[in-house]
Amino acid sequence: MSQQINLYNPALLKRRELLSAANLAMVTALLLLAMAGASGVVRVKTSRLETEVTVLSTRLKAEQDQMAALGREISGRKPDVRLESELKTVGELLMTRQKAMELLGHSLGPSSVGFAEYLSGLARQTPAGIWLTSFAVAVDGSGMEIRGRTNDPALLPDYIQRLNGEKAFKGRSFAAMQLQAGKAETTGTPGAAVTSPPFHEFALIPRQKLAEEGRTALSNAGEPRS
Repeated sequence: MSQQINLYNPALLKRRELLSAANLAMVTALLLLAMAGASGVVRVKTSRLETEVTVLSTRLKAEQDQMAALGREISGRKPDVRLESELKTVGELLMTRQKAMELLGHSLGPSSVGFAEYLSGLARQTPAGIWLTSFAVAVDGSGMEIRGRTNDPALLPDYIQRLNGEKAFKGRSFAAMQLQAGKAETTGTPGAAVTSPPFHEFALIPRQKLAEEGRTALSNAGEPRS
């Protein structure tokens, strides 16, 4: 029977010294090189940041100076009188328009009909050949007066009937209608004068005003003549 004998003895091998002086010197040199490289990179980045900070500081100072100069310029300016006058005029026009809109939508009487509804009805029902010159409604809505012109008086009865079809004019009545020939108007230069075509002026008078005109006529008739 054979038997194997291990003649290998680790203790007899030659040991390598890891922490020898040469190795320590090499490691130290590598560490110094790495630290030097890192220090160089840090110095480059620091220099770049300092340059950017300097540029930003210069730009900020320039903008601050510009803002200060602009503030001094604005504070030294005098108000524009013309612009203030125009702004005041615009404000007054806006207030006038607002008041007009409130009046148009305001009820004029117990019928709760706004003035705008009367105007809308007149605009819808006034035919060609009739044009209005004035329109008035009593504050309590009890009476109204319509004045205008027409080149064909035969259109007036139909016009009144059409107005009665409007909601705002239902139940309204006129005491009388006045009609008279209008005075021809001449426009233009003497060498090129233009005379308006013949027309008639009409007025639809409410009962209250007709009564007032009658009282005035009676009063004038009773005065002694000189």
